[in-house]
Amino acid sequence: MDSGMRFGAVRSGGMRLTGEGRRTAAVVCGKASALVVLFASLSSQLSSIVGIEYFNSESFLVCLAVAVAAACLAPALDGARVRFAASVFVLLSSLVWLTLMVLVQGVGASAAPSWALMAYAFVGRSTTLLVNIEWNYRFVREGSPSAPGLTCAAVFLSLAVFLAAAAVGGFVAQTVLMGCILVSSVLAAVIGCLEWRAHRTEEPSVGEGSRLVANSGEADAATPTAVGVESRRGRTSHPVSAESHAVVRALYFGSRALYGVALALIVSLASIGGGAIASPGLAACMALLAAVPCAFSWLGLLTVRGARAAAIATPVITTLLVVTSFWQEPAAGVLCQAALLAEVCWTTQNLFQLASYRDICDMAPARFATLDYAAQMVTYYPVVWALTSSGALSAYLSARGVQPQTFGVCCCAALMAFCVCAMARHAVKYLPSTQAGRMMGACRTAGEGPGESVDFSHVAGVQMLTPRERDVLTLMAQGYSRSYIGKVLYISPDTVKVHGRHIYAKLGVTSKDELIALCRREG
Repeated sequence: MDSGMRFGAVRSGGMRLTGEGRRTAAVVCGKASALVVLFASLSSQLSSIVGIEYFNSESFLVCLAVAVAAACLAPALDGARVRFAASVFVLLSSLVWLTLMVLVQGVGASAAPSWALMAYAFVGRSTTLLVNIEWNYRFVREGSPSAPGLTCAAVFLSLAVFLAAAAVGGFVAQTVLMGCILVSSVLAAVIGCLEWRAHRTEEPSVGEGSRLVANSGEADAATPTAVGVESRRGRTSHPVSAESHAVVRALYFGSRALYGVALALIVSLASIGGGAIASPGLAACMALLAAVPCAFSWLGLLTVRGARAAAIATPVITTLLVVTSFWQEPAAGVLCQAALLAEVCWTTQNLFQLASYRDICDMAPARFATLDYAAQMVTYYPVVWALTSSGALSAYLSARGVQPQTFGVCCCAALMAFCVCAMARHAVKYLPSTQAGRMMGACRTAGEGPGESVDFSHVAGVQMLTPRERDVLTLMAQGYSRSYIGKVLYISPDTVKVHGRHIYAKLGVTSKDELIALCRREG
């Protein structure tokens, strides 16, 4: 594969006009377009631009059924045909939403029946949920070395478009928002169609591992009870207990559910406050500034280390851009800004970690991406509905003498600090070393777990390694840390260290850098 095909190649990975490069560009544009609509809804800009109140308490409860259905259907969403059908459904849903938007505008928000307003909000939220699941699935398949560059490009591109729309306002801004949801859903359908067509012309070969599985969109063959010859990672490793998988998955998806509660608290408070008012000049300038890190990531002008640093700093940079853009009336819309920033922080962390944690949880790409997003929404929707329909949160804060703005800002600041620290820890412990990222970032096929792209058959001394040592070697050759290797193989870091010493002795190397160079040179 050409070294410029994806992020994480020689630098952070500029995109060339190859088939894989175009696909990566589509992933960035599709996710960014979906995020623009999400940011507009959380910041109340969608309501002010369109002229229809988008925050409808009852719609959240109805959307809960969609999130639960997505979680229940997750195991069946890995086939190429099913993925294509899901992307077509998202496209149809977006068309229905835009039609409802135009119809309600034509009748007038004040004259429209309550069921029409609820349907408009419900279909819009459901579409946003499903299209973001679609693009998170694509991010999972891109692989962890590509995650920082892809994350920077998608988040800053979405922020630039959102701020530009907020600066312009009116009909132009509404056209931009409508275009974003259409672009996102159409791109998802096109990619799904291409993958389905490619799958129909390919016959999986035995023992090819997850490389072909991920490309074809088929379900992984690994069972939750063992990681063996049939594993999606292509390893011949020792069995792993179902209890180990269950604990790791429960902790991961539980953290996603807790985030849904945190965001619901902030959004519930934002519903009782005024909307954020953008300063046209400042918002336009901030949109241009947001386009700079996006362009640097897009064109591959950042080093591997630079892309990771930019992704980790994204929440802080975004805060400065958003606060400056809405500085016209600092007291207005503070909670809406907090809701927007909370979503930016979490989206950045989520995209940054998705591919790595998919490998750790040992799950099929589509199932993992669906459950990841559904876990957030299953807690988010009912909490927002309960707090806004009863007013319990605002009443509680008033009884305690706490200003809602103060509480919301504190929650957002705490979430931002958590996300920044979590990404920094993830970059150190779970992403491959920068040298390994430069050497093999472009060699990963979409959706691969650690190690499928590395062939050790011609490396001298590899025949002396035990099956478990080969597992460790597969990950060490990609520059992963002992902590990550232990997580993926479900063994302790000390055990990984012992295996590493044996590998060094048998292959005649003295450091991880020498090991990486040896595997790249002879493998």
